[in-house]
Amino acid sequence: MKKILFFLVTIMLVFIIYTIFKDDKVYYVSMTDWLDNHILEYKYADYVKDYLEEKGILEKDVRIDLEDERIIDIIRYINDNKEFNGNKMQNILIKADLLILSIGYNDLIKNISYYTDLELRDYIKGYFDDLNKLFNLIRKYDKERIVMLGYYNLKKSIYNDIIKDINYNIKKLCDQYKIEFIDIYNLNYLSIEGQHKIFNEIKQYIDVNI
Repeated sequence: MKKILFFLVTIMLVFIIYTIFKDDKVYYVSMTDWLDNHILEYKYADYVKDYLEEKGILEKDVRIDLEDERIIDIIRYINDNKEFNGNKMQNILIKADLLILSIGYNDLIKNISYYTDLELRDYIKGYFDDLNKLFNLIRKYDKERIVMLGYYNLKKSIYNDIIKDINYNIKKLCDQYKIEFIDIYNLNYLSIEGQHKIFNEIKQYIDVNI
């Protein structure tokens, strides 16, 4: 009886200590490329930061703003442990409780109309090879929650079926790495309304997982 009582008391103490010292704060990281950095002043990434602050759980807001970089450049930055705003890349990923990725626009979508059919096929294959390498590398450092945004439609573009297919295969790759994929194909990404809808998708993910 005494042994059982001792065991129960020990379990209770461990639970109390865990509750006291448990870190509920969110180290929030967003990694965005050219498109996100050249649209509206206030974007989904800002709404996410505001929401985490309102909930009282924001530990830090780290922005990795990229310009003309492609996925292979991001891979190099991680391997070289490049510094962003005083923070080393690998350390950022290790600390990240929530990482949102909006990347790859520079690889394909930005210049999609300039490729021939043969070039586009090769670029898409190379894109997925690089994306797989990037996800694998990120997962070496970041064991927490990662969200990847897909690509939006280009209105009545002849490339929209290709973009749909790219999004479908991104989701399949995300599933392999336990990364949440958000399909934004049907959103007007460049509008305030579109940014709010993206935020609402991320907000639902936060509410369920954090």
